[in-house]
Amino acid sequence: MNLKKKYILLAGFFFAVICTALSFVLITPTSITKIELLNDHLIYTAGDTIELSFKTNQPKEVQLLITTAYGNQIIKGEITSNNILKFILPDFISKQAGVVTFQLLDQEKLLYQNTLRIQYNPELQNVLESYLGPTRITTEVSDFSMLTVIPTDIFDNPITDSTEIRIKKQFEIQETENLMYTEHSLAWQKISTSQKSGKMLIAASTPNSASKEFSLNIYPTHAENFKVFATRKHPYADGNQTLTLYTSVIKDRFDNTVSDGQYVEFLIIDEQGTVTVASGTTINGVAKTFLVHPDEKSIWTCTAQIPSFAVSEALSLSFLPALSDFPVNFKNDTIHVGPIRGYLNQLLPDGSAISLRISTNHKENIKMHKKSVNGKVKFIINPNAYKIANPVTVEIKTMGIQKKFERIFIK
Repeated sequence: MNLKKKYILLAGFFFAVICTALSFVLITPTSITKIELLNDHLIYTAGDTIELSFKTNQPKEVQLLITTAYGNQIIKGEITSNNILKFILPDFISKQAGVVTFQLLDQEKLLYQNTLRIQYNPELQNVLESYLGPTRITTEVSDFSMLTVIPTDIFDNPITDSTEIRIKKQFEIQETENLMYTEHSLAWQKISTSQKSGKMLIAASTPNSASKEFSLNIYPTHAENFKVFATRKHPYADGNQTLTLYTSVIKDRFDNTVSDGQYVEFLIIDEQGTVTVASGTTINGVAKTFLVHPDEKSIWTCTAQIPSFAVSEALSLSFLPALSDFPVNFKNDTIHVGPIRGYLNQLLPDGSAISLRISTNHKENIKMHKKSVNGKVKFIINPNAYKIANPVTVEIKTMGIQKKFERIFIK
């Protein structure tokens, strides 16, 4: 029995030895034990074809894991006849400047790891990426714009710091030039305003690229106080002709004429305190508005303003009566007014207002309004319809002239 146990133990021992030997024979030949990078440099220029070659003691399909600032990418390579593993980086990686980490993997086993650097391409020109804003400023001393420049190569890779940027500006007949240098991949400069309004042209350039031309529009700052004037055909209150109110040339404190389209408000106050508001916009610095003459004697006080910024001096306009008297005839139940003649002995303009008021014992019975035609108007009064008792008092008013007739009998 003891002999049988010895044989069983011996058989188990030999079986284990045989299995171990077979395992070594089967696994060892397919395992990579030596990796050598064959590339003689690991610094490239964006746009180069980047091929990584590895020499191995055992040809076997493995994967290359590429890690960049944009993420990870697994690349499959090829095996040459002399046991060389080759991997070509795709264009979207080889065109991106920065550090690239690559790892050679056999399934989950790390066989080799290293890094390479891709630099921007200085020989490929690109439009210089630049921004100007705001593109509209005023002549106010504190106002300014800003030019920001981000130099890149054709693949949009930032250029190294301390790159020289040349800034050129042209305003009217004067040209200026100055330098700035990139820091953290960009460069910027404040563009100060000018005390004179106009258009400034700006451009930036490097030895290998240039920006587009920028336009900086410099507008006048807030308007200063100004004057207001009036032109009219005559000084009579005829309610027909128009007058023109206009401003002096409105300028800012640097003597720049304000921009076209500036809103100006005109205020007209008469003797009764009635306020009339008119408006206009500037053309070549002057704003205008048009008003109809009053229809009775009046004095206007006129001012103009740019709300919250500038005002004008007051202008006084006097209007004389357009007529001194007018005829009135009574015939039974009809009252004839006119023909009414003006200061040139001309007929009163059609559409002029004429009002009638009839009262008895200081109590108003009738009030009527009509418009003139050919300088005349006719009022027909039916005493029965209006229930008035004679005699009556009649008052007629037109163009600021009023006539009163007492103890009138209307039949």
